[in-house]
Amino acid sequence: MRRAVVAAFLVSTLVPIPAQAASRGVVTGHVENAVTHKPQGGVDIALSGVAKDGDEIHRRVRTGSDGSYRFGGLPTGDWIYAIDGTFDGGLFPGRPFTIPSDTTRPPVIDTTLRVWPTTTEPDAILVTRDDLFVVSTEKGIGVIESLTILNHSAKAYIGRGATDSSTAPTFGIAIPPSATGVRVENASIDIPRLVRTDFGVGLTVAIPPDPDGTSITFSYALEGTAGRYTMSRTALYPTAEMSLFAERGLDVESNRLTRDGSLELKGKDYAKYSVADGADAGDEVQIVVTARGAPPWWSFALAAAGVLLLVALIALAMRWRGRRNKDAVPGDDEPQPDRREPLIAAIARLDLEHDQGLVDEAEWTQRRAALKTQLERAGR
Repeated sequence: MRRAVVAAFLVSTLVPIPAQAASRGVVTGHVENAVTHKPQGGVDIALSGVAKDGDEIHRRVRTGSDGSYRFGGLPTGDWIYAIDGTFDGGLFPGRPFTIPSDTTRPPVIDTTLRVWPTTTEPDAILVTRDDLFVVSTEKGIGVIESLTILNHSAKAYIGRGATDSSTAPTFGIAIPPSATGVRVENASIDIPRLVRTDFGVGLTVAIPPDPDGTSITFSYALEGTAGRYTMSRTALYPTAEMSLFAERGLDVESNRLTRDGSLELKGKDYAKYSVADGADAGDEVQIVVTARGAPPWWSFALAAAGVLLLVALIALAMRWRGRRNKDAVPGDDEPQPDRREPLIAAIARLDLEHDQGLVDEAEWTQRRAALKTQLERAGR
């Protein structure tokens, strides 16, 4: 009997046990001062994670003199994480990431965060372009607005009334009070949230210095009375160029915008209106849009995706032109297409279809997750 037990034990030790996937992971990283290019200590680092089932994780640490930070024992798999840094009164967010679960050892994710000294001086900010695209919907009009913000200082701009709160507005965006469904569609920096303000909405992140400017594209809907929609706003910052593109069937009245040609996009005509000499901070730009007839409600979803793609292509062309002017490469005549733009447009179209009830919650969640995965891969 004893021999049988011993034999069974020896056999069991020879049978390989399947490796278990790691259920916990580690996130390490360091913070770099973008001005000195040295490790930055004293940065408050916040890690936030959310699971597919809605569970959340929130942790905080502060970087030491070597600028490093570490978070251990984090769930892997169906979790999305983000790391934000607060430094000199400014919020500097990092891009979302996941921790893989298909590893036999606890996976380690290495991250890097850049921070800048900050400024509250509004003269550091110039809006170089403000483009608005307006289309009809069944209930009103839809607007997609694209801003290019130039911070020409050497510091990150954190707003005139800067505080240490991560929900305090740093940069204001003027939109009509009746705007609903305000959502960021694309941006060159991470924007964790928009907050409502007296003048519209505000960003909560610092605007870093960037010679190419910081771009933000967002959308919202407007309901009006008797086919009239007020889009008037006060310029919050000096604005070099402001244009409005209205699809056929929409008339525009304004004290500053004048008709400036037209644009054809995927078989649709848009009338272009521009502010000839730009706008100074505090200038009132009165805009009233009147609809002569509304197309089917789903036209906004289709038009929005096309308009968003056009905005991205215009921005890409401008960035390419600027780079060629600064350091042209002989024989390099054609800009490379950005693989992200069609995916961004597809996400915007899907979101709009979901908001209008054309796509149910389950399908929207599944398709959006797939598109976001493709978008992350395209950005690598």
